[in-house]
Amino acid sequence: MYDWLVDSGSTNHITNWWELYSSYEPTLGATVHRVSGKITLVAGRGIQLLTAQYRTQRHILQLENVNYIPTNKYNIFTLGRWDSQGRRYEASKGEIILFNCLDVPVLKGLKITSNIYKFKLMPIDTNKTNYTLLCKEVKQTWEIWHQHFGHVSYRGLKKLQKDKLLNGFMVDINTPMPDCTSCIEAKQSVMSLPHLEATKTTKLCRVELRLMCLRVP
Repeated sequence: MYDWLVDSGSTNHITNWWELYSSYEPTLGATVHRVSGKITLVAGRGIQLLTAQYRTQRHILQLENVNYIPTNKYNIFTLGRWDSQGRRYEASKGEIILFNCLDVPVLKGLKITSNIYKFKLMPIDTNKTNYTLLCKEVKQTWEIWHQHFGHVSYRGLKKLQKDKLLNGFMVDINTPMPDCTSCIEAKQSVMSLPHLEATKTTKLCRVELRLMCLRVP
């Protein structure tokens, strides 16, 4: 069911596997005219994401306007839609290679009977591997938490830790609680000038003012 036969005459890709569609919508009344003159009903159309492999490299191909025909015997890959979107292909010596828009080979097919080439396109693996991530939070020192909390006191930090008031408050209780230079500098204040000095200055100004008054004729 992963084999796709290459056709250069078809207008759209054709598949008989509904599960491949990443987006799909029914097409009521749509038909396909066969070379033999037979008319086939198209059940729907949409986008398919498939995995292509060239040697060891894997690529994701997005096929658009893929016709869904449940009664179709084969999946049909049309070369016309491939090269009409700026891509190309080469066929020689029983092999056909598809190149993407960057001219990088993405898929190789082989010639089978009746001069027909065949690709193998796999569906994208949707099985996701589940991962369990374990992380251990490192306990911080009292000094680090003191800085994180805007220089709150160590006494306040001890209260938070003892009563378990915060989630994630991981502290190593055996670490020291050094004096914080920033806190010491912020709490410093300048002492005001003694009142006695202000009194002396006032008395001196009064004496000078009295002398000036005596000198006036």
